[in-house]
Amino acid sequence: MTNPRIPLALAAVALLLTGCTSAPSVDLDAAREWYDGVVDAESDGPGSIGIAGMQIGPDGSDPAEVRMDFAQPTEVSRIDIRCFGGVTAAVRVAVAGGATTEQDIACDEEPHSITVDAPAADGVTVSATAPTRTYLHATALQELTIER
Repeated sequence: MTNPRIPLALAAVALLLTGCTSAPSVDLDAAREWYDGVVDAESDGPGSIGIAGMQIGPDGSDPAEVRMDFAQPTEVSRIDIRCFGGVTAAVRVAVAGGATTEQDIACDEEPHSITVDAPAADGVTVSATAPTRTYLHATALQELTIER
């Protein structure tokens, strides 16, 4: 005869094991320190037309979003995105009055380019989500032409 407690014990163990898989987490203090370092090192040199950053997280109700406005309509060739934490961010770039591009970006602290090649626009909106809270940095760039 089988002990009636064995199936109950197995069910309890299975329930506990499924509860052990948790969402990834990021040290927000370390993420903020990384973000501040990126901002401090950022150059507004040739080609850079806009810089923005934000805290991102799970897509619950709305993704985090930031808009870079330009003083005059400007051609945008790409947006360099970087984020912290070893997770993957779902990033959406929308050029005002133009195309929208979506791309998954590894949050490995390195810049990842999203090509937009948009005609002159007065702004760009970057929105993103990630499976856990972290920081994202975006730089809008225009292609420079060197005349000889």
